[in-house]
Amino acid sequence: MIDPTWPHTTKAQHWGRWLGRLPGVAAIWWSGSIVRGQGTPASDIDLFFVARPGRLCTARWWVTGCLRLLGQLARPHDHAGKLCPNHFIALPHLNIIETDPYAAQLFSHCVPLSDPHGIWAHWVTANRPWVESHGYAFQVPASAPAALPAWRRTRLGNWVESLLRRLQVWQLDRHRSHLPRGAKVWITDTEIRLHPQPKNQPHPPQP
Repeated sequence: MIDPTWPHTTKAQHWGRWLGRLPGVAAIWWSGSIVRGQGTPASDIDLFFVARPGRLCTARWWVTGCLRLLGQLARPHDHAGKLCPNHFIALPHLNIIETDPYAAQLFSHCVPLSDPHGIWAHWVTANRPWVESHGYAFQVPASAPAALPAWRRTRLGNWVESLLRRLQVWQLDRHRSHLPRGAKVWITDTEIRLHPQPKNQPHPPQP
């Protein structure tokens, strides 16, 4: 459930609905400091994307490009109220790569913004064991997972995905030497994480 008193709630809901229609995007969660109850009007809006099968880099390219074009992409010097698409995973691989206490705290507080295919229940089921092993629990419950649609993949779409993946890996490699120690930035076949500022100090689990 989204708390209407959180900073930027209306904006997050609006952009969640709009971005959920972009190519490659299957679902969107709201994450970060605001949904953990630590946000302020100066906070950005952290977004976690679930991509359709085989469309991880396609989804990121469309999301980032549209937000940049419309002046809504968070920047280090301009992030208050802007959108920060910093995590992407691709179906059917819903398990998070990093399973430390900070990740448990971060992901247990996610809130669905766009989920027309009922992916939330699958995502919670896939990650609940390691999240609970660190003393956290998902703040938004999930019903029993329903069957997911069988998305069609075309040769052209596969070629575009391959091209965009090579481009994004190249861009990341160019900047990797400038990242601070402890940065959580990577691109794999199933997950993209873009947390250039080290964040690994979880708060105590809630009772």
